[in-house]
Amino acid sequence: MVRRFALGALGGVTLALLCGCAPAPAAPKPDAPAAHSTGISTAASNAPAAATPKGACDKPAAHPIPPQRFDETAQQLAHATGCFIETDLSRTESVPVNAVTGAMSIRQALEVALKGTPLEIVSQTPNRITVR
Repeated sequence: MVRRFALGALGGVTLALLCGCAPAPAAPKPDAPAAHSTGISTAASNAPAAATPKGACDKPAAHPIPPQRFDETAQQLAHATGCFIETDLSRTESVPVNAVTGAMSIRQALEVALKGTPLEIVSQTPNRITVR
């Protein structure tokens, strides 16, 4: 049986919640010079990362969320923005997560909630975060 949550409405074993969380990995700059055929890269290893595209997961919000089960925290975060949190509820719903307090993006709030738990963010885009 598959459950889906969207803006807090119940569905199946997959949880897709709308919320907003910490920056996704930076994409390369489109105007950055390409590596030459000699195999020498023009990018320095300590060069600053390209700006991360901002999406629904990066919208700031205030979070007074107590320590509770993951599905409850994810549902509360879902009401803040249009960022989707996707997970398999049969494996993640009852995992206890940390409290989240303060003003931060949904992405950052989810990272705080998951720190030190068996759950982790396995992929993210500007508008979607997958947790396993």
